[in-house]
Amino acid sequence: MSLFTRSSSHGILLADQSGDRILAYISYVSRSYAEVCAGQFEAAAESIAKSQTIVQDLGGKLFAGDIFGSFSAEVALGKGQIEQALSMAEQAVAIAGR
Repeated sequence: MSLFTRSSSHGILLADQSGDRILAYISYVSRSYAEVCAGQFEAAAESIAKSQTIVQDLGGKLFAGDIFGSFSAEVALGKGQIEQALSMAEQAVAIAGR
């Protein structure tokens, strides 16, 4: 497990203990990025799903949606889901243009 993955996992633990949902969101997204970089696409998909659940719990929008959306596109690409990856990347670009 990389230092980045361990650090973000520690952030998740602290967020769970404190109830800080924003910290949990950022930590899950950070962990998903570390997992994408390590080629752990299934684990990254799980982390992204957890971060998206938090987003929905907090009202549906949080900052840097374009960047985090691009992580989802990378996961889909890594899993060989080319069309889905392309669609997700286009959505991330659209969000960034707003």
